[in-house]
Amino acid sequence: MRAIFLDRDGTLNLEPTDEIVASADQVILHTNVIEGLQILAGLDYKIFILTNQIGIAQKRITEEQFQAVNQKVLELIAPSGVQIIKTYFCPHQPADNCDCRKPKTGMIKQLLAENLDIDVSNSWVIGDRLSDVGLAQAIGSRMILVNMAGKYIEDTAEFVAHDLLDAAQIIQNEG
Repeated sequence: MRAIFLDRDGTLNLEPTDEIVASADQVILHTNVIEGLQILAGLDYKIFILTNQIGIAQKRITEEQFQAVNQKVLELIAPSGVQIIKTYFCPHQPADNCDCRKPKTGMIKQLLAENLDIDVSNSWVIGDRLSDVGLAQAIGSRMILVNMAGKYIEDTAEFVAHDLLDAAQIIQNEG
């Protein structure tokens, strides 16, 4: 089975300038997220969210606050018809040198242990950071960098998309 590994903050929902979405009332979906998810829902992929959450390590948010924010994101995308199988998150900061913080592969290893039928070589990572690009490279998946702010040079990923709708259309066209 093929999968789509979606980043959350900055890809699905707006990310504040301090990069921490601390409460559910801060959750605002990016433009065209619902439309992009509707396309993805019609394709033969299992969809997961994989997100680094440094705010937990920095004690700027609790795990309960993270879960409330995540639940709000899931509620807002529910009308798209897409089923998110599960959200995986890393609660560490880079200095912790954990195995789960993207671009390292710990979240993928956990996901694969729970979903034995996923073929990562025929799957996609969609995210807005170079850590997402690194994850895709580490696991051998295809990659789309959502580069709304134009902050990365365009040769860092296999594909560069303006938003999730653009990314979904790329996947649709690639088969």
